[in-house]
Amino acid sequence: FTEDNYEEIFQVIPTSDGNYLLGGHTFDPTANGAFDGWILKMDPEGNILWNQKYGGSDFETIKALHETPDGGFIFAGSTRSDIGGDIMEARIDTSGSDDSWLGKIDADGTLLWNHRFGSQAKDVLVDIALAPNGDIFTVGHYLPAGLMVTWEISLYRYDQDGNSIGDELIYGGDGYEEPFSIINTSDGNFAIGGMTSSQGNGSADTYLLRVNPNGDIIDEDTYGGAEGEFAAFIQEMPDGGFSILSSTGSFGSPLLDLYLIRTEANGDERWSKVFNGGDDHSDVPYPFTIDENGYYFIISNQQEKDLNGDLLSAQTYILKADSLGNTTTNALRGKVALDDTNNCFPENGEQGLEDWLVVAKGVNQTFYSTTDANGDYFIELELGDYSVEVISPGDYWEACDEIAIIAIDNLYDTTTYNFNFNDQSIVCEDMEVDLSTPFLDYCDENVYNVIYRNNGTVVSTGVVVDIILPSSFSLLNSTVPLIGQDDSLFTFNIAEVPVNGVGTFQITVEHDCTNQIQGLTHELQARISPDEICLPQNPIWDEASIELRAQVVGEEVQFIVENVGMGDMGIALTGVIIEDWLIPRTEPIQLNSLESDTIIVTPEGRTVRLEVPQTPGHPGRSNPSIAVEGIGGMGSFTTGFVNHYSEDDANRFKSIDAQISYDNFLPNVLRAYPRGYGADRAIKPNSDIEYHLRFQHTGN
Repeated sequence: FTEDNYEEIFQVIPTSDGNYLLGGHTFDPTANGAFDGWILKMDPEGNILWNQKYGGSDFETIKALHETPDGGFIFAGSTRSDIGGDIMEARIDTSGSDDSWLGKIDADGTLLWNHRFGSQAKDVLVDIALAPNGDIFTVGHYLPAGLMVTWEISLYRYDQDGNSIGDELIYGGDGYEEPFSIINTSDGNFAIGGMTSSQGNGSADTYLLRVNPNGDIIDEDTYGGAEGEFAAFIQEMPDGGFSILSSTGSFGSPLLDLYLIRTEANGDERWSKVFNGGDDHSDVPYPFTIDENGYYFIISNQQEKDLNGDLLSAQTYILKADSLGNTTTNALRGKVALDDTNNCFPENGEQGLEDWLVVAKGVNQTFYSTTDANGDYFIELELGDYSVEVISPGDYWEACDEIAIIAIDNLYDTTTYNFNFNDQSIVCEDMEVDLSTPFLDYCDENVYNVIYRNNGTVVSTGVVVDIILPSSFSLLNSTVPLIGQDDSLFTFNIAEVPVNGVGTFQITVEHDCTNQIQGLTHELQARISPDEICLPQNPIWDEASIELRAQVVGEEVQFIVENVGMGDMGIALTGVIIEDWLIPRTEPIQLNSLESDTIIVTPEGRTVRLEVPQTPGHPGRSNPSIAVEGIGGMGSFTTGFVNHYSEDDANRFKSIDAQISYDNFLPNVLRAYPRGYGADRAIKPNSDIEYHLRFQHTGN
């Protein structure tokens, strides 16, 4: 869009009606003066809804816009005009330099009022923030009158009609300061982004200044290196910290590069990223946005200059960064599909495999993606060579290409690579189950979530889930049919699960806390059938299989170790007894088929645990263990040690949820199991770690 004159836009804001408002200036000799302030309203397709010019006989510019609750807009910038046209007030700076200029228009662009502010020096407003009560705060740069003076930051406060509240506030030091943005923060204060040479590390540093509604300084921080930084556009983050977009000459290329800083709530730097735009370009930032996923959308002006500093060319530079400031310009995409014709050649119509993990390993970084409902994946990558593989959820699939070597050589390019999997390698069901609850509420009802999946190569039929409840728990209801009960073992019917199929159900249980105390660990077990392991039997396996049980007799715990397999144990294994975090003794275990042995422990109030490995070559990932707490100790005993160690649920068809009972629980927590051994929370190598993330809306 052009007026066939010189036009320049400095800010664009979205409006509440789904359109956009643009502010800047235009040279139009037929209007009020040489340069007028210029505001346009544009729809999402770029069509101009209206445009208006504002000003007097000389020079006006509009640097900032802000929508008001009544649907109008505040604008801010500067003016040099005498009274005339839209300018109703006389110059403040009689030397002919700029005065700060503030105005308001209605939703259609009609000028409602405008005022000028300033001093006997140059004043220019650059950004606007609205206080919760509707007061207007503007920030600008201010050049005092006199010789050997430097720029400083000015802060003006106005009521909703543009009348000044208090005096102009000036912030600066022995060097110079320049502001670029102001926001109101969630604590009712204001944050100003700028640059300063009065403090910091070098010739000029990125500057974060926080003030209260009276303009009193709360805190100030600087960021950068020895060679200087430029600009500072800021946004507050949900945790109270800030994201600051600047340019740096201290890091990256010899010229200015984009510089993104993420701070803590107290202003300390959490991380920073430099985006190198090239050795022959300077990158000048503009205000940025952050989407609902925490991704940054950044626009800058990339300028190429000659040795004298004269501009040779300029172009718009757009980049997207994730919530940690990582950017990529390239992508790898493709499809993971079932090879229906078993020819290892991707063909149209083949079934996509959902929720499979794709891993791209580079020299310094590894990138991950999961496939969507159509089997499609998408990974953003940097330039380099990658080994790419798909991790199937089950053991019975055979990849046509186990590892693909992909070279990403060119910027702004997308490479496509498809993976096919053969389902005839091992024809078998492979059921997986997971059982968990957000937290275990002491003396109350609790809902457990059960997720199941068929990772096998054929449809699984006759599927059932067995769940064992602790003695203090009773089943209230379930969302799938209960088809059997044997004491504390409950059987639920699932019927049929297709290949790669996933399902969920819930059970509600009640915790009877009679003769119970808060802080005990309660363990629920789930096992899904069919649970056959179809992999070829390891020839070194002796066909022994260990199972553990425990019973309490008086002050003693009796651990029963039984070989339920069809073969005798060919070698003696070592059973490890753990009391809290101590290992007081070990026991040799060597049993014939269907033979058992009893190990007696007197806990004296400690949590006791027995771990016995399976014999070499045993199918699956079973690692038998069992724990008992709350026995002996004259009524005083330790709690909380059970889930510091891994449970025996590494096989996919089995899931154990062992949680401590609480009567008060934080709403948003992150936990991981096993919790780890000792003060360092050590976990054995190759142990699965299960993370529990709980979110709760605590508002009204």
